[in-house]
Amino acid sequence: MRQTMKAFVMPMIFLPFSFITACSYQPEDPGQCKLICGSAIIGGNNPEFSIVLKTAKITTECGATAAGSPSGPYRAEFLIGEAIKDQNGADAGVRPVPNISVEPIIVGNRPTVNNENDTDSRYKGLLTLKDNWCSDACGVVTMDTVGLCPAVGGSDELSIQVHSGALFSDPASFPISTKEPAT
Repeated sequence: MRQTMKAFVMPMIFLPFSFITACSYQPEDPGQCKLICGSAIIGGNNPEFSIVLKTAKITTECGATAAGSPSGPYRAEFLIGEAIKDQNGADAGVRPVPNISVEPIIVGNRPTVNNENDTDSRYKGLLTLKDNWCSDACGVVTMDTVGLCPAVGGSDELSIQVHSGALFSDPASFPISTKEPAT
């Protein structure tokens, strides 16, 4: 009896520890969620889903000698989520949704950055390659792009937004101006 009890108690002690280590995940980049877009799907147009802009407006002022040169890079982050309710039917927040495929919409003057995106003028200046156009394991979509400094005294606004099917985000905007030379 004593031998049987020992055999039963030992697994019970170590069983919780094995679950803890089995569920842990060591990311390649600490603080970053895993991004695998190979099985990403287009998000539905259900009212429960949303794409929320998580990037603040960043204003850039180029020097007079920088007119016509690249400006940036600019990073825009969006959270794809699904509204959830608690057991009483009240709003309980937003649950991040991973592996949702997106397409970026970029407006503004952009230089060519010599990558696969430049073959289509709609994506010129976009640094994030097509293989990464989806939400990561934490529901976050990250898009990096480059703007172009306008002519001396001029201003422009680079904006980027994403959509998945009929679901659109608000655009992230990056005002860019080029100052007059000092006299």
